[in-house]
Amino acid sequence: MGLHIGGTETHIKELARRFAKRGHEVHIITSKGDKLKDYESYMKVWYISRNWRESPFPRSFRQDALLPLYMIVFCTKALVKFCALWLNGVRFDVASVHWTPEAILMRLLRPLLRLPYVFVLEGYTDHEARWARYADLQIAISRDIVDRCFMNHGYKPVLIPIGIGAEKYDVDGTHTRKAFCKKNEKLVVTVCRLDPRKDIPTLVSAARIVCEKDDNVKFIIVGDGPDKQRIERMIQTLNLSDKVKIVRKVPVTPDFYKAGDLFVLPSLYEGLGIVFLEAMSARLPIIATRVGAIPEILGDVGILIPPRRPEMLADKILEVIHNDKLRERMIEKGLNRLERYDWERLIVEYEKAYLSATNFASKNSKRD
Repeated sequence: MGLHIGGTETHIKELARRFAKRGHEVHIITSKGDKLKDYESYMKVWYISRNWRESPFPRSFRQDALLPLYMIVFCTKALVKFCALWLNGVRFDVASVHWTPEAILMRLLRPLLRLPYVFVLEGYTDHEARWARYADLQIAISRDIVDRCFMNHGYKPVLIPIGIGAEKYDVDGTHTRKAFCKKNEKLVVTVCRLDPRKDIPTLVSAARIVCEKDDNVKFIIVGDGPDKQRIERMIQTLNLSDKVKIVRKVPVTPDFYKAGDLFVLPSLYEGLGIVFLEAMSARLPIIATRVGAIPEILGDVGILIPPRRPEMLADKILEVIHNDKLRERMIEKGLNRLERYDWERLIVEYEKAYLSATNFASKNSKRD
């Protein structure tokens, strides 16, 4: 989190911030970076050196053959840091892990330190689900993840979604809007990490179709990531440089959402997708794909289409931007749906879950 950015990192930071706000002492062990400077005044942040060539953007085994080596090095550094803290009298009641390397580390440390840990599944991969089985408690941020864990590994994590603080999006996006489109134009906004899983090429293909039918539509793609250069080349090849802009703004500020008329993200998979909550908070209608947990989070709020269907996506974009009544209905439904993702309520559920893990571990320790 000190270095890395993304939906998982946003979730972890909100959990840490809100636990600290509720009076808990929070410690974070993370790679060296500047993303947690604002948090250091009210929680303990312990940095370990970043790996050689380590990127701020999460990568998969398919994207980086050296990832297993990076995982081993990270676990070794974190183990040394953890043991050093323990030897210096720093004690913890429970650990929170969110990815496989952390789970491997905690499985090694738990019998030595009698420290329970919670695995929060931010998405579903088979290796994460396998390692999560050994945690004292598993939490999943969507029903889709719960069902996959049960179907493939025979256990059901506790379901607690990601929250959203809607007050953050009560801002003015007029200035940002003027930077990208004229008064009579419509602006389609996409916010995401530029990663193959987000399938931005399908969006760019749809943009070409949209712009051929309506010259008054612009697109901004806000984010950065390993797929950025490929997407830029595609935009240039399709002669869309005046219509589709990539804005490297990380972290994304709310005014980019507020500047738009419509939010679109054609992902191939989402464990939940915090950007959809952010878009709803910013009063944006949403078009997305019917994959992963997206139908669960959007319900009847957004328009859902099959993945990798640029023609259908273009048709739906044109339908929404040309129908003010439809847009208003979608916005109203989105605002109503946000009530179930209120952080003030959800942080209490997270707190109870983490406390239950410590109680469960304590009972097992007494039996031993």
